[in-house]
Amino acid sequence: MQVVRLLMKYPILILTACLITLNAFSDFSQASEHDDSQFFARLFSRAYLKNEQLIFRPHYDIDWADFAPVKIKNIDIDNPTQEQLDLLIPIRDIYNNSEIKFEAELPPEIKKTLNCYLVSPNGISRIKVLRLSGTARFSMGDGDRDGPEDKIWKKIYYGYIVSEPVTPLSSNDGGFSLCAKVSLEFEQSDKDFVKDDIKKYFLSDESLRSEATVDDSVYWEVIAKYSFRIVGQKDWYRFFQLAPDHLCNYGCCGKRYFVTEQDSHMLLGWNIYECDV
Repeated sequence: MQVVRLLMKYPILILTACLITLNAFSDFSQASEHDDSQFFARLFSRAYLKNEQLIFRPHYDIDWADFAPVKIKNIDIDNPTQEQLDLLIPIRDIYNNSEIKFEAELPPEIKKTLNCYLVSPNGISRIKVLRLSGTARFSMGDGDRDGPEDKIWKKIYYGYIVSEPVTPLSSNDGGFSLCAKVSLEFEQSDKDFVKDDIKKYFLSDESLRSEATVDDSVYWEVIAKYSFRIVGQKDWYRFFQLAPDHLCNYGCCGKRYFVTEQDSHMLLGWNIYECDV
């Protein structure tokens, strides 16, 4: 009943929070599949600068439950003990979810072959992988529709890779991580970048389509751009950054990064954050 009352009182706030949560659980990139054995399944992944460290979703599948501490992994969903409930109830949010953070080391066989780079407004730079940062989310009963408050009906694990730049980054740096099983070199060019109608990239992506209706030239202003390719690979890519949405046309977002294929103009990834909605 508490959740129903909150929905009636704060419908916009609840909707906004739900959208942010969905974005957190969605894949960090819009998927660039690479079948070369030197690369992982996802070529680009959204990267965020947080407390002078970069976080990004892995470029390969991780079973996060394997890295959770035993006391978290062993919480019984069907018949939780009182001790387990005491661990979860004090941190339960208004959606009846309890989250427990944990950190873990990367498996040595992965860490020694993981070569990662940041594609950002300042170019492409190497980053050093440090550790895994995971979250265990427990969805609990609400005493009404979701069942008794002393029951857990869902357990989800997810997380990020924590890294740090090899060379210092500015506070404006963010963008996309690019990881491979071997060391990479890049060729970068500003000559081949032709300013396109940026709206067409938004129209091609269901998640961004509604933004394409914004009729404001400043909203579509490109403030950083370049083309690049991985040496030894034929494909060229484009990175560009749009100006902050200071006029709050759509979400008041401060960081807006995009990566596309140069020839096909396919949108491979978008990274939009620091939004004041």
